[in-house]
Amino acid sequence: MSPVTTFQSMLGSDRVVPWSSLGDTRFETADELSIVFPESIEQLSAVVRTCYEHRWRLLSCGQRTKLHWGCHHRLNFDVVVSTARLNQLVEHWVDDFTTRVEAGMAVADLQTQLHTQGQFWPVDPLYAQQATVGGIVATADGGSLRQRYG
Repeated sequence: MSPVTTFQSMLGSDRVVPWSSLGDTRFETADELSIVFPESIEQLSAVVRTCYEHRWRLLSCGQRTKLHWGCHHRLNFDVVVSTARLNQLVEHWVDDFTTRVEAGMAVADLQTQLHTQGQFWPVDPLYAQQATVGGIVATADGGSLRQRYG
């Protein structure tokens, strides 16, 4: 069974999209490459477990804004897993200046939510409107503000 068929039956066809339908021409891909959009930690765990069991090569991403950083012109994977729908602020401890967020949360959305409490995350990444927290951590793209605030 192919990754597309497997994940469509596991998650539903609205959460599994052929890469070719995204219109992203930056990369050459295999014909069967799909991008999977889990919507919960449990679904993400099931996707990763299934990839492991089938020995499918997996690439994780958020909004794909920095996917070309470190990847060559060809995506040589069986499955791309996007955390874009794992985008919630889970907890915010205002007095401790601490938050727990899902990896797919857009930095712009996080900044908006923190601003309501007079706080902010001192990063200024490239593509800030689309960049996700997980992508910034993965690429170390904190920008110059991280130097100022440590």
